[in-house]
Amino acid sequence: MADLFPKTQKLFNVDGLMQLVSRDPNKLNTEGKRFDAMFKFARERHLVYLRRAAGLPKPWSQDWTLQSYRYCNIYRELDSVSLWIQEHLIKPFEQTDQLPFLMVAARIFNKPETLGPLLDAGVLGGQRFNPDRAMEVLRKVKADQGAVFNSAYIINGIPKKGSPEREGKIGTVVYDVLEPFWKDRKKTAAEFKTTMSSALDALQGYHGMGRFMAYQVCVDLSYSQHWLMNAPDLNELTSPGPGTTQGAKFLAGCFKDRETNLSQDEINWYLMETRRLSFIDSYWPVDSIRGKTYADGFVPLTIPNCSNTFCETSKAMALWLGHRDRLKNRYPGTLERDLRQQPLF
Repeated sequence: MADLFPKTQKLFNVDGLMQLVSRDPNKLNTEGKRFDAMFKFARERHLVYLRRAAGLPKPWSQDWTLQSYRYCNIYRELDSVSLWIQEHLIKPFEQTDQLPFLMVAARIFNKPETLGPLLDAGVLGGQRFNPDRAMEVLRKVKADQGAVFNSAYIINGIPKKGSPEREGKIGTVVYDVLEPFWKDRKKTAAEFKTTMSSALDALQGYHGMGRFMAYQVCVDLSYSQHWLMNAPDLNELTSPGPGTTQGAKFLAGCFKDRETNLSQDEINWYLMETRRLSFIDSYWPVDSIRGKTYADGFVPLTIPNCSNTFCETSKAMALWLGHRDRLKNRYPGTLERDLRQQPLF
């Protein structure tokens, strides 16, 4: 691993991690300091991934929050569900006209334990989509596992106007979202091969597909060179959700100020500035592994990955600055909690 990081070996060495501030918001009293803090966290979060992937023993960070709680990857493509989607849906079906439909299903359920049975039963990836068969499979998944949807996204369970109520949220998704999208897949395929904005507009025409969810589908389609990987507006279009907005508020210095709301233009500026800084070695050590991929080290952040960075930074700052005592999901990053450990910030 040392060969991959000739200029970042000090960062890669857990014992060499430097401390910045500790639960003192006054130490982050300028925009520049807040950008530095965000990038320091983002570097350390990705180094946790790289250290673990290299087979190093835990703990993979000296920061107790990164040892103790689960954070998404800075590179969205490396998260476990994204990897599953790439392996089981994008690669096998990216040259078919049903990939946008599969990506809609993938992000609505956002759960391999649900998507796998649908794929095995031929409900997904088959020559046709049978909504009644989909309901049979989903009923069994619910009976066996108790949960059909991943709780990461809020899914609209209100039936389309004029539609009968069919088994709550599951029925709404199957009959009012997936079935109409499947029927239109050939007609709308071209919209998903040009720009992110055209794909976003097409998706938002379907019941239950708000801008945030539609954007997640567009980002998944950008993982395929046959679809939106080369979209000219990949790093221009944004759709900030609550986590991204909180990250932008941290950078703006109004993290926990409920009275202050940032405009879309202000949030976009912080996203674009983060992407710009990710090309600068002092923020994001790109030139140490130039030509390699994010799974090998550091490459500049796309706008979707800037959004990820904002979301995870907002979680970390809530802990480091004392606004929260814990996060929702624990992570086995260390064998035991050492109270002598200091936070990264």
